[in-house]
Amino acid sequence: MTKNYISLLVIVLLVIFPSLAQSTAAVSLASTIDKDMTLAKNTTYIIEDQLHVSKGAVLTIEEGVTLKSKKAPKIVIVIDNGSRVHAAGSADNPIKAATEIATEENSIIEMRSSLSFNNATIANDFKYNAIEHPTILVNETPFIDTKISSVDTDF
Repeated sequence: MTKNYISLLVIVLLVIFPSLAQSTAAVSLASTIDKDMTLAKNTTYIIEDQLHVSKGAVLTIEEGVTLKSKKAPKIVIVIDNGSRVHAAGSADNPIKAATEIATEENSIIEMRSSLSFNNATIANDFKYNAIEHPTILVNETPFIDTKISSVDTDF
């Protein structure tokens, strides 16, 4: 009879507090993401070095994700040309950085991208303490080689 009450109590607790059923273990990430990937909400991901999004991959980061580094004082995500990061944080459940080197207030997520065109390089760095609103970071070639003139019939 007592076992039935304990089982019922566990079920009731899991229904009332579903977060108790979620795993608290951290997941290690490869340093290069070259296929579309989603980082699941309310999960901690360990990044050994910087994270590199390449080959046109889309990295989706759901709300509540914590990106953690054991070695660096900040989380660096490098976005190659044609790749994209969609960070879906919210004010109630932001995407956060955590490091063993810096305090939580000083932990930073840094998104980097660069583009070379006509012997010039345009670099973009975005730094976040937390991502509290849906954010899309795209690195695509904004320069299109076009030939437009008033002589063209399709002008």
